[in-house]
Amino acid sequence: MSVQRYAVPRQLRFLFVLVVGVLVFAGLGQPANPPVAAQASGSSFDTIADEVVGQMNFLANTPSPLMNPTIADMRVPKGIAVSGGDTPLLFITDYDNNRVMIFNAEQGLADGRPAIACLGQTTCESSSPGVNQVGMNNPSGVATNGTGNIIYVADTGNHRILRFRGSFDTMPMPINADLVIGQSAYTNKFEGSGASGLKSPQGAALGSDGTLYVADTGNHRIQIFRNMNAATTNGPAANISLGAGEGSDLNQFRNPTAVALGPDGKLYVADTGNHRVLVFNPNFTNGQSASEVFGQTGIAGTTDRIFNGPTGVAVDEQNNLYVADKGNNRVLRFSQNATNNDKLADQVFGQGEDGSFTTGSPLATNNVSLNEPTGVAILPGFRDLLVADSNNHRVLTYFTPLPNPKPVISGFNPLPGTVVQQSDPPINTFSFTINGSDILDGANILWDGAEIFESITVDPVLNQVRIQLDSVNSSLLAGSPDTNIQIQVRNVFGPRSAKVFIASDPATYALCLPKPVIDTLTPNSSDAGGFGFQLVISGTNFYHTPDSPLTVTWTSPSGSETSLTVPNDLINWSNRITVPVASALLQQAGNATVEVANFSGGAICDNRVTSDPRNFSIGMPTPEILSFLPASEAVGAQPFTLRIRGNNFFDGAEVRWNGEWRTAIFSDSQNLRIDLSASDIPPLTSNPINKEVRVRNPSPTGTGTGPESAPRNFPFVANTAPRITYINPDTKEATSEGFVLTVFGANFTANTRIRWQSQNETWTTLPTFFIDAGQIFTFVPAGFIANPGSFNVQVDDPNDEHAASPSAIVRVTDVRPRIDSLSHTSANTGSPGFNLTITGAGFVGATRVLWNDQLLTPSSIAPNGSQLVVAIPNNLLTTPGTYSVKVQNPGNLFSDARSFEVSGDAPLPQGLRIDSFNPTSMLVGSTNQTLTINGNGFVAGSQVLWGTTPLTRQSLADDGRSMVVVVPSSLLTTPGSVMIRVLNPGGATAQREFLVRTAGGPCTGHCVWLPLVRR
Repeated sequence: MSVQRYAVPRQLRFLFVLVVGVLVFAGLGQPANPPVAAQASGSSFDTIADEVVGQMNFLANTPSPLMNPTIADMRVPKGIAVSGGDTPLLFITDYDNNRVMIFNAEQGLADGRPAIACLGQTTCESSSPGVNQVGMNNPSGVATNGTGNIIYVADTGNHRILRFRGSFDTMPMPINADLVIGQSAYTNKFEGSGASGLKSPQGAALGSDGTLYVADTGNHRIQIFRNMNAATTNGPAANISLGAGEGSDLNQFRNPTAVALGPDGKLYVADTGNHRVLVFNPNFTNGQSASEVFGQTGIAGTTDRIFNGPTGVAVDEQNNLYVADKGNNRVLRFSQNATNNDKLADQVFGQGEDGSFTTGSPLATNNVSLNEPTGVAILPGFRDLLVADSNNHRVLTYFTPLPNPKPVISGFNPLPGTVVQQSDPPINTFSFTINGSDILDGANILWDGAEIFESITVDPVLNQVRIQLDSVNSSLLAGSPDTNIQIQVRNVFGPRSAKVFIASDPATYALCLPKPVIDTLTPNSSDAGGFGFQLVISGTNFYHTPDSPLTVTWTSPSGSETSLTVPNDLINWSNRITVPVASALLQQAGNATVEVANFSGGAICDNRVTSDPRNFSIGMPTPEILSFLPASEAVGAQPFTLRIRGNNFFDGAEVRWNGEWRTAIFSDSQNLRIDLSASDIPPLTSNPINKEVRVRNPSPTGTGTGPESAPRNFPFVANTAPRITYINPDTKEATSEGFVLTVFGANFTANTRIRWQSQNETWTTLPTFFIDAGQIFTFVPAGFIANPGSFNVQVDDPNDEHAASPSAIVRVTDVRPRIDSLSHTSANTGSPGFNLTITGAGFVGATRVLWNDQLLTPSSIAPNGSQLVVAIPNNLLTTPGTYSVKVQNPGNLFSDARSFEVSGDAPLPQGLRIDSFNPTSMLVGSTNQTLTINGNGFVAGSQVLWGTTPLTRQSLADDGRSMVVVVPSSLLTTPGSVMIRVLNPGGATAQREFLVRTAGGPCTGHCVWLPLVRR
């Protein structure tokens, strides 16, 4: 992991603190509280914070603006989680800003550093609470996995846990949650107490196996959810619940706020209301009792063993425990050696540089004081401590001291280096820079285990080492490429004569062969289709050995690549290469390219060892036309494909026809073809005629035009083929019956046949009866037009050499259905459902039945289309009235309507009914009308529907027995009956048909209008 943790070197910060401490000691005398016991070197922290985020420096504690926070400030941060991986991410719950701030911790957290992204808001400058897939309401806790691509947020105010996943350092905002726990939907925020419910959860921890641990604060319990990283269904139930109700026994909690997992799998719980931390051993079971206790149950105090409302817990890789003791304004550390009988803290943070265990008040805002810390976390690997200092609106970082730092190499510049030719004297080579961290002056460099520099000087600002390889050690860069050179930096410890070192991990450096340069190609051009030859490549930096073979690549004008054979006698450094070029590489005109590549030795060198391409020109020959297929065609013929035979044709060739150049279809060097349309062919009225044809090859350079053939004529002869003028009939309704088809046209003989093409494109030759040269007929068999569609008809004379005639079309339309009778025409309200038989004609497989506006599917249809059966369910028989029954065929073809009466006084919910309308009908084309609906049970929330269109209510009678609605002119365009419905809150409905009529005469009461049928 390439990480630079320190914005300022550790030694400088320590020196600053030391100077300040000396001045304070000199001015004030002995400190009031003596320092804690000496800490083991490299195993714990000092109590001076090294970095701050949320504030610009250690002296500031201004909260962010309430409504418009910035991307760098905070307002009451509470929870912290840190991922591992090559790019560690820091997640902080910004409680009062209703968001989670995300920081890149790879280069440390320079004071006042802005977040790279935020969760819970559409932008990092927003703070509004929300309950949806993005929003949050006072988030408290956060947990993440080792790579930082999955996090869980304790969304306290919404009583839920949200899961987010993705590359948070690159994803655009807003970022949506992909799972919610504690609620069944993202828009819910109910308090819950069951296995799938939560109440004000404040803490979360995530195991490496995807198990999620939640501090369900308001329910006084810890909920354990297994395999949450793979969960896809919202609102999952917990698998295990720790906590047997509110209390102070070892299997009870009182408002737990935080959870953490130790490296040994133990679960640590901040039992805030009982002023203690409980430890549970795996494997966990429902109602399990704690095995260990930190603090004293139910007792709040300020000592090295007593807490006051602890709210955060963290455990590092050495099993040391850190507790955010909020009520005492401090963080306590307990060594991994703490036992069940002697759990004494060995370090305190937040109570000054030499902090005392017996004080708990916040000090002035600085780098040694805390004010109500709520959350703690440990940065993996470095074990740096992070503290959410909530009442100072910031997060502090305390570095683990590294008195004997191990240097880290983060990279090289440039990478890779370049192999050079051996020479005498040696060639001066190049310098490169080693980038890293914790590299100290006086360190030395190892090159594949051998020391090449005894002592180096480090750039103290950039933490870089510049290495200059000169004639003394230039042999390191001579010879073959090496992509696996191990370079290490070693810091020196103790006296130089002692030669005590601590080395960095090896970093891989690479040496690549130089980039070859092509000066000339001999020859540098050839004709397409020519013979092969020997190509001489002259240039510099060509290097070839059996272990480091050189390659030569020929790229044809089409872009395909071919490796040319390099001769065996080409050894080591050379300025000349001779390779064979086969005739197969000269078949396409244009610019080919040649490249020389030295051996790369690995992917890191691939883009550095290939020469720039050198062009090789391939010329284009003149094409030649020898013959055509067909050799001739008739005037007025059908469109056809003309095949051109000849020599020297190339892909991309053009054919000139009717004075126009068009792209040909290329088969091979001897065959081209073009597709001729009707406009390319002389009409029937033309006399025999010749058309001039030329072929032109493409330009070898890609610009301009290429060489052109001599012209050759294509003959069109007189046309004796039959043709169609028109057919009768040309339109039919779909039927299973056969019919007589008459064809009118020209050039008909006794041998002329009528051909029929079905919808599956199969052609059938029908028996044809000859009347005269202009008229023939046939009988189209039954079943040929059973389904709608378009069918092609041709005429053809097998004795004529020309193609069949152009097609005429018979269009077959859908059948309009007809109702003759219904097996039932009435029923009582509340009757059970029944089968309705409809007798008529034109019923097909896709026929449907309309009961008013409801579409019903028949259960059976007679094969001859004269009868169908449809089920009428009982829910269509609950309201008295007259119902319209229609049959619908494909193509929106409807039968005339038949009436069905439902009689009886069916009770309407809440007394809702429609008795009458005023007026009783309206004219088609009327302008905006008002309609009075009389009845009972109309209320303020009643909704009126015209069919499915809502109407605007104008007034409502106080007694609920009438109301006036507006009928816009857009609903009065078509005559017929429309169903008017009243829908009340709670589900009660009433309906009655209303008539829209034409101006053909007066209509009162219930009118039935029959459409005029034209025949």
